[in-house]
Amino acid sequence: MNDIFRQHTSLSANARRKIKSGIHKIIYAFQKSINPTLVKECFSDIGVVPLDFNRMMGLCKEVGKLTPDDLTLIRDAIPILSEIFLESGQVTEADLDNAGIPQTIDPGSIPKDKLTTMRQRTIWVNHEDTRARHKEYKSKQAS
Repeated sequence: MNDIFRQHTSLSANARRKIKSGIHKIIYAFQKSINPTLVKECFSDIGVVPLDFNRMMGLCKEVGKLTPDDLTLIRDAIPILSEIFLESGQVTEADLDNAGIPQTIDPGSIPKDKLTTMRQRTIWVNHEDTRARHKEYKSKQAS
């Protein structure tokens, strides 16, 4: 940070002190709000770890469109979809269709896996294939 301040000599000592203080406060707030215990609790709250299918599905806004048979089909598809996820870093709409999982999105809407990376579902953000898809998406956006 001192190197940056040396390059911007027009800042007063007081301004530099305020900037440093602000950055330290942001770092402190981040460290207090994002920590392993909180992350673990969040995964538990939404039914991801340990896996609680009923809790997870209960949090989905589209669950009302599904029948009990649909929910059974989804639960039974988890092992094969998990394998796809581990291999490719993503479960696509086509993967869900192939597993027989009913669509809950409007027919005219863009498939989730065609949206920007952060708007997709069932995606492993730092998976090698995901990073490659994101890079490809960004290059298409730039051209």
